Amino acid sequence: GNIILTNVLTEAVKNADFIFEAAVDDIEVKRSILDRISHMSRHDTVIASNTILLDVNDLARYAEYPERVIGLRFLFPVYCIPEVELTTTDCTAPYAVEKVKTLLSEIGKTLVPRSGPPLVLSPLQIEARVIAKRNRIEETRRRALTTGETSDIKGYQSNFVYALLQYKHTFFATDHLQF
Repeated sequence: GNIILTNVLTEAVKNADFIFEAAVDDIEVKRSILDRISHMSRHDTVIASNTILLDVNDLARYAEYPERVIGLRFLFPVYCIPEVELTTTDCTAPYAVEKVKTLLSEIGKTLVPRSGPPLVLSPLQIEARVIAKRNRIEETRRRALTTGETSDIKGYQSNFVYALLQYKHTFFATDHLQF
C-alpha cells in the first residue's frame, strides 16, 4: 500500500478503513481525538483506542457511530508478542471485530478478547516470547536463503508501525507522530 504523510488530520482519516488512536490515557485527550476523527472519517471506519485504564464504553460515547469503536492494546514488546487485547463496547458491531481480526492476522498478530483486567505478562513470559520470535525469524531467514521461499516473512516484521503502514488504507490518528 501507499504511505501518505500529512499533518492535516482530515486528510489522514477521511478514507481510512481503520484508525488506531494511541494518545495518552487521559479521558479529555481521547474524547477530543475520538470526537474529531469520528466526524472526519467514513461511517464504517473502525476506530481503535489504545487504553489500559479507561473504559472503552465511555470513550465510544464521544464518537459518531459508536458501534465502530473498540479498545485495542498491543502487548510490549510489540515486535515479539503476538497477542493483542481486544475490548469491545456494549454496542461494538461484528463487522468492526472482523475488520480488526483480519488486519491483525495479516501482520502476524493474534486477537485476544479482554473480559477482565488487562493482560500483563511476567518477565519470564516476555523473555520466552522474545526467544520464540527470534527463533522464528532466524528459521524464516534460513529458509529464505536456502530455498528462496519468503511467503511467511510478512508475518515477522520487526517493526509494527512499518507493518501497519503497509496495510492498505490504514492510518494512525494522532496530532503528531514521532519516530
